[in-house]
Amino acid sequence: MNLKLKLLLYASVFGNFSSGLLGPIYALFVQNIGGNVLTASISFAIYTITFALLTTFIGKLEDTKFNKEKMIFIGYLILTIGNLFFLFIEKEFHLYLVQVLMGIGVSVVNPAWEALYSLALDKGKESSEWSYWNAGAGLSVALAALAGGLIVKYYSFNLLFIIMALFHLISALVTIFLLKK
Repeated sequence: MNLKLKLLLYASVFGNFSSGLLGPIYALFVQNIGGNVLTASISFAIYTITFALLTTFIGKLEDTKFNKEKMIFIGYLILTIGNLFFLFIEKEFHLYLVQVLMGIGVSVVNPAWEALYSLALDKGKESSEWSYWNAGAGLSVALAALAGGLIVKYYSFNLLFIIMALFHLISALVTIFLLKK
């Protein structure tokens, strides 16, 4: 496997780990800020709609106007900032705003990441190299789900958000090596 593919995989594993930390306990966080099941559903819908509406537009810009490696770096920084903004959420409206930011971050990272990963695949190894991504994503999210629950049970959501930010920052730092190539 070539170096570019490895760097993209590492960035993805750390990013998926960050996101997976909150995934299964997200509704508990929403409840802690005074929200309910509907708040959790609306906020997740806002995140997903933001990502869905922006991803094609941003993907086209990444193909024509912007450096894909830089965009991955910027996207991971947006996600890092979004994770830190979770620390300041006091009302449902704040949550909705943070979810817009998270949707923007993912819509910046994903098209560029997927394009670069596809271009970096070694000829004749496409299936196995995509399987490495699937395995890495699945295992990182699974381990993160457990870790996130343990962190919140024994410490706090605030610590969880700081750790999430650190893992997205690690993803951003890994992409610096893509910029140097």
